[in-house]
Amino acid sequence: MKLFNQHLEKKIGERTQELTDSHKDLEDAFKQIDYSARHDTFSRLPNRRYLEQTIEWKILDSSQSRTMVSLILIDVDRLKHVNDTLGHSVGDQLLLHIIKRIKSCLPEGSFMTRHGGDEFAILIDGIYYDDEIKELTAKIIHSLGPPFHINDKELSITLSIGVSIHPEHGDSVEELMKHVDLAMYKAKEDRKSKVVFYSTEMDEELVGRMELLADLHTAIKREEFLVHYQPQFDIHTGALSGVEALVRWVHPLHGLVSPGEFIPLAEEFDLIIPIDEIVMKTAIQQFNEWEKEGIAPPRLSVNLSPQQFTQGNLSSKISMIWMETRFPAERLVIEITESIAMNNEECLTAQLQEIAVMGIQIAIDDFGTGYSSLSYVKKYPLNQLKLARPFIMDVPANFNDTAMIKAIIDLSHHFNLSVVVKGVETIEQLKFLRTMNCEEVQGFYF
Repeated sequence: MKLFNQHLEKKIGERTQELTDSHKDLEDAFKQIDYSARHDTFSRLPNRRYLEQTIEWKILDSSQSRTMVSLILIDVDRLKHVNDTLGHSVGDQLLLHIIKRIKSCLPEGSFMTRHGGDEFAILIDGIYYDDEIKELTAKIIHSLGPPFHINDKELSITLSIGVSIHPEHGDSVEELMKHVDLAMYKAKEDRKSKVVFYSTEMDEELVGRMELLADLHTAIKREEFLVHYQPQFDIHTGALSGVEALVRWVHPLHGLVSPGEFIPLAEEFDLIIPIDEIVMKTAIQQFNEWEKEGIAPPRLSVNLSPQQFTQGNLSSKISMIWMETRFPAERLVIEITESIAMNNEECLTAQLQEIAVMGIQIAIDDFGTGYSSLSYVKKYPLNQLKLARPFIMDVPANFNDTAMIKAIIDLSHHFNLSVVVKGVETIEQLKFLRTMNCEEVQGFYF
């Protein structure tokens, strides 16, 4: 009987241990499920759901302490573009470096979350003055200023930062979240590192913006776009050398909508690609009509947005349009911005080479508005450089601008690039450019 009792006690002990271990495993599993539900799996930061819960708690605490709660929303501009052009591996590494730098700026007790793919939210409580948040956001922007070095690539980023504060900008989680989104999108419109605090005027702007976006969808379906053509002239003979196709939107109620108003909206919401294609087809059809009438200029220049190059099938699209229209390829110029040239080396080289093989010319547009570097001319099959208007606004009076223009034109000629100067508005500018040996000009003077 004694042996039996000992055996029974042993079995009971083993079973109890099994149940204890099972309970612990179950408890650990629930903890893991709870953790996963409230954290981003990649960054290990709290997620949006966790943020909303925490805002609610902080609002209750601040009501008793009579302090403010600040919600900061940070958007890393064009992170998707890095993923599309350099690969998700580079994008992921960049993201981790960004998180590390932001964390290094945060005060003790702050709550940082990953709000979305390229967005981070920071919750700061126990503050008394707006200036504390201004100092913090300035510190974050400064910390992310130096370039990141990833896989032998140097990457620079900009931020768009929105801020909403309890109780000034809302008494609930929903209000603070909505208002910080509005502030961040307002900052994003500026397309460079900027901090915007929410204001009530933004609500009206959002309504107008959303209405314009809905109208833009309709405009694409109905092709409510005009193409205007700015002429380009040989600077020495005065002969017409080409035209640049410029898109205009004819809104059924508001008339002509400024490109500066709808193009950024189209780019942000991925509507620019169909607009680009409408412009190219319309311009080529018009060119062919001019050809029949015997008045066609030697060349047609068409701008392409950065998004066109992330698709990977640009040369095929151009080929299809060329086959449909039978447009002489050697008379078509594709214009790209220098920001595209500097940021998309791997995916851009092959696509530009395919375009060049067709006989199409390639131009760098608005040189001087971005990186202002000629290093990429060795990599790409370029034919033309278009100098931006800001370079010539103060010539010939400004000696520094004069010297810079001469250096750029000389270096461009060294690489067998012709130079077109944009924004010519006065006879003095025209006379000066003739002495600089550039080939072509365009602008309101003509």
